[in-house]
Amino acid sequence: MLQAETDALKYEAFHSSLNILEREMNLLVSYLTNVGTQASLFAGFCYVCFTVEVEIDELHPGVVALYTVTATTAFGCMMYAVICSTVSVSLGPLMALKGKEFSAFRTAVEHMKADKRNVLRAFAAGTIIFQVLVGMLLWFRLYSVHQFYNGALPTAILLAFFFATARSVRTMSANYDAPNSSAISGQGVVSGNEFLTKAKVARVAGRCAPRNAAPKSSAMVA
Repeated sequence: MLQAETDALKYEAFHSSLNILEREMNLLVSYLTNVGTQASLFAGFCYVCFTVEVEIDELHPGVVALYTVTATTAFGCMMYAVICSTVSVSLGPLMALKGKEFSAFRTAVEHMKADKRNVLRAFAAGTIIFQVLVGMLLWFRLYSVHQFYNGALPTAILLAFFFATARSVRTMSANYDAPNSSAISGQGVVSGNEFLTKAKVARVAGRCAPRNAAPKSSAMVA
């Protein structure tokens, strides 16, 4: 009887953990898909920077080289985010479905978590470099018409939005950074062995409670 209850608890814990992993994988797939979509859009903007008509013949060769390197780096970061997110979304669920053991599901989720961190870093770096690229294009335009004094206000606005965005993203990341805890207040994360032990103790206590309560009630009647 105890062995059957133990097996039932094991299967219950197995299915519960499987449902949690499935939800986590769906969340990772949605996250990587959204970041990859935004990165592809920014990659198109970075590619336009190679074709935009800017009179840079009179500029210093070092400035031209810096502009080219900046545009290439931004484009490379965005393409890295697009390709890696696509590969992770394609191969992660495939590994979880075709794996021979349950550990393949967990391994796929861990790999996708690592891919998420790398994609996010590339996307963040590409976004920052793209804003620098926009500032350089602004000053190239002003240089071509010899109106540097008109660039102070647009540059100030660009910097203001950059720092405001960075601050907002940092604050939002701190607000949504939930600790690894249970939904029950005051309870920590319960592992598989702890789940089996606590569930077994609870069932034994549930069977013993009516037996212990019966003599007390009879004594009170007497």
